[in-house]
Formats: sequence, C-alpha cells, structure tokens
Amino acid sequence: MFQSMQHERAEADNRRRHVRLQLAEQSHALIRIVKLEGYEVDMNPGVILLENLSPDGCGFRTGLRFPAHSKVIYKVEWETEGKRMELRGTIRWRSKDENGYRYGLRFLPNIAERMLLTGILNRLILKTCPGQERIHRLYRSQIGADRSFGFVQRKGKF
Repeated sequence: MFQSMQHERAEADNRRRHVRLQLAEQSHALIRIVKLEGYEVDMNPGVILLENLSPDGCGFRTGLRFPAHSKVIYKVEWETEGKRMELRGTIRWRSKDENGYRYGLRFLPNIAERMLLTGILNRLILKTCPGQERIHRLYRSQIGADRSFGFVQRKGKF
C-alpha cells in the first residue's frame, strides 16, 4: 500500500513539474482536431476559453465535448504577447461543469516551440506577478536547460 501511495505521488509530481500560469484575463483560443488515429483530418475549429498555461500544456473550458484519447491530436491556436501560438497536443482529461466541460491538454511541442512558450510565460509572469522571484527563476532555468539543445536566446526574440 505504501509503495502504491509513493507511485501516485510521483505521478502527481510529474504532472505538475512546471508552474501553471492562471490567466487573469479571458483568453479565447481556437481548437481543432488535426489527427485521428494516425490520419490527418481537416475540421472546423471551435472556440475555447484558456484558463491556465504551462510549457507542458493548458487547461480550458468550452461547451464542446471532445474525446480525451491519446490517438486524437488537437491544434490549439491563440495570440499572446504579440505572438501567434499554434501547438499540438492531446486531451488528458475532461470533466463536466455547470457551463459545459473543463479539459486538460498536454502539448506535444518541439524544442523551439517549448522555448518560445516558456519565454512568453516568463514575460507574462514578470508582468502579472513582479514579486514572484521564485517562479521567474524556475522559468529562466527551464530556458537555460533548453539552450543545451543548441538554441540560443537572441535579443528581440522570445
């Protein structure tokens, strides 16, 4: 039993290895299914309300009911900090609420997309929570870790 509890705690820690930025302002985005069981599909987008963001994923609300399955790949598109973001991911969980559904989506970014999103999130945190130095250091360390893959942050980018 103790071993099972440790495993559950390790999984919970792994799910939250990045800080989630709760979005204070309503941030609408578009979502569409782009791949279904390995086949590319072209579907019309639906509107979602982003609730939180991290380098690993996002939480959102919508009245639309999407399947939460690893063989369904979604593309989420939104604009923040003057940058247009388009990231693919899979829905990890869905729950019903009073206005529709809440979802957790895990991004499937490449290294450049992850660096761009991390830089944007760092700027958002600096803007919204200037006193949260611990969070700023965490995001800076993630950007530094990504540099080890051969990417260098240049002035004016990210």
